[in-house]
Amino acid sequence: TIIKYLPFFIWGAMGWASGAPQQHILLSYQPKHGSAAVALNSSINYLGSSVGATLGGVVIPLGMGTMALIYFAIISMIISLCLQFYSMRNNVFKIATTKKAV
Repeated sequence: TIIKYLPFFIWGAMGWASGAPQQHILLSYQPKHGSAAVALNSSINYLGSSVGATLGGVVIPLGMGTMALIYFAIISMIISLCLQFYSMRNNVFKIATTKKAV
């Protein structure tokens, strides 16, 4: 019976554990504008929550079912991962070219 709460525990742990490292990365990317970068990141997180709630409020009454929400979540996750890998690749390239120039 307790196993049914495991996904919620993992979701909560991952959600709250990602905030501090994400803010650290933002501050390292923008040391002069760190507060603005962190504030913008928080705003985007709240925007994502509101878009998700709106999507759920539209999809479910249309009769598309809750499975449609899972598909939308998977699509948004794939897009996010692609953007993250693109960002990581470009950042590594910048670091590599900076080291070569020295």
